Amino acid sequence: TAVSPDGTRLVVLTVNASGAVKFWLYTTANHQRLVEFQMTRPDRVSSVTFSPDGDTLLLLSADGDWVAFLNLPEFLSGESRAGSFHFQEVDRPLAAGFFSDDSAVVLSSTDYRHDTCGPSPPGSTLTWFLISRPLRADTDVEVAATNTLSSYVADLAVDRRSEEHTSEL
Repeated sequence: TAVSPDGTRLVVLTVNASGAVKFWLYTTANHQRLVEFQMTRPDRVSSVTFSPDGDTLLLLSADGDWVAFLNLPEFLSGESRAGSFHFQEVDRPLAAGFFSDDSAVVLSSTDYRHDTCGPSPPGSTLTWFLISRPLRADTDVEVAATNTLSSYVADLAVDRRSEEHTSEL
């Protein structure tokens, strides 16, 4: 769920027993449902975030490899609800946020299990997106930069000399 920055709208995403994802949009003042829409992508959505101006939603796939930017005014016009979602491929998105109305960042990471992978886990990635206005096509969202964050193993490394010194005490 997410509340618009001005507090006037509430977005709720639900999943039924068959795995279909439904998008619900409500007004908060009178508790009216504005939209009920079944999404075309079968993946569950792990989070949804409003842009600062409330005109764009950023949705993260829970099990997949995508993020979606939704042009809310276009969606509410009813012209092309499915066409209002603009998908971008991102491996294993975990978290996201907007920095302005036209830029967002997504943190993604690969699953790691210490008992099945190599000695160090893979790093995470920050993908920076720029959004052209008006947002009408997938090409209006572009990757501005990608930064790889080194794995956290380096932070957990033990200084062997300190360990040896402590054991002598």
